[in-house]
Amino acid sequence: MCRWPRARPLLLLALAQATHAWHEGHRVSGFEHVLSAPSYAGLLPGGNGSAAAEAELFYWLFLAQNGKPNAPVVVWMNGGPGLSSMFSLFNEHGPLQLDGQDKLQPRQVHWNEQWHLLFVDQPLGVGFSEYGAAGSSHTLRDTTEQLYGFLQALLRTHPELQELDIYLAGDSFCGHYFPPLARHILVQNAAAAAGAAPGVLPLRLAGVSIGGMQADVRARVLGLPAQASAFGLITRAQRARGDALARQFAAELDRATSSGASTHAAMRTKDRLEAFLLEGGVDRLNLARQAGSYCLQAYPRWMDRNAAALHASRAKFKAHSPAPEAALIADRGSEARDDHLRTRTQALPLPPPLPKPLALALALALPLALALALALTLALTLALTLTLTLARREMTISAATSWPCWRVCRC
Repeated sequence: MCRWPRARPLLLLALAQATHAWHEGHRVSGFEHVLSAPSYAGLLPGGNGSAAAEAELFYWLFLAQNGKPNAPVVVWMNGGPGLSSMFSLFNEHGPLQLDGQDKLQPRQVHWNEQWHLLFVDQPLGVGFSEYGAAGSSHTLRDTTEQLYGFLQALLRTHPELQELDIYLAGDSFCGHYFPPLARHILVQNAAAAAGAAPGVLPLRLAGVSIGGMQADVRARVLGLPAQASAFGLITRAQRARGDALARQFAAELDRATSSGASTHAAMRTKDRLEAFLLEGGVDRLNLARQAGSYCLQAYPRWMDRNAAALHASRAKFKAHSPAPEAALIADRGSEARDDHLRTRTQALPLPPPLPKPLALALALALPLALALALALTLALTLALTLTLTLARREMTISAATSWPCWRVCRC
């Protein structure tokens, strides 16, 4: 395959500088030796209320390495909830990876060749994203407002993105994040088009992709032992142990969510189950990869060391934050998660309840109507049976009287 000469990074860098006016205050410097195009990182405000004025979400934007300014944008978020999106940047499909000495290396296969790739640390308290005066993200409504506010700030910081198609992509708990966020984007776009939302920048949402969607953490965890068994990763005896841990998790989660208590005990059981399933030495999310081959400690160290270059805060980088995880899982059945259902019931209101006398009359009439229908069904069945019997008898008589003729004709 034909390859570009070594001058390619400098050529594309010059091309990007000549054709773009990206926010230079967020320009990331010092990594040009491993990237073929510029990248931008920093903190942007999330939310639109006064309480969230100091809340900021961290992002790292990589321009498409093929140098095309009109490339689509993939906005990637990890789930968890509470897992930093930098995990996927360094471990899965980002343009960078770390070697055994925590040194930055280019990844050979990634998503950044023909796409602008944007990684966002959310919810607040994850990665370098800061609570500010807003406090922790307790509900999915909080995360929706924070993410939408961040995206508006992103469009203002990098106006070039206003003209590009944007795709939301993520995994796991994004099954909860993305539906209300996508709906909110479409509603705000329509309001802006109608002139009812002054100051709102329309976002060209072109699609949503959710891999390994965690829409129901209870059902997902209950199915993990069966999945591992189907892949041949555990024995029948291990399957029984895994099922026991999964049922324990479900019971603890049910008790916590019904009483409003903490879900930490359930989450610890879930961690025990997932660790148990890794004892086979294979990553169940990627059967071609050995378990433990992800750099779980290296990339947080690297992020901490390079916080200044990434225009991040001096706060310690959090690869995973348990506080939003527990809060958002507990909120998974709230009205924020079911916003689309609430909107549907508002658009199609339920009829008022029937008056008690009419409801009583209907309750009494229903058994009578069912009995009458049963009687009519039996009568029709008897009539049909009698009709078929008489018809069969007539056919027998007719065949007996016409037998000689039929025999002659057949011969």
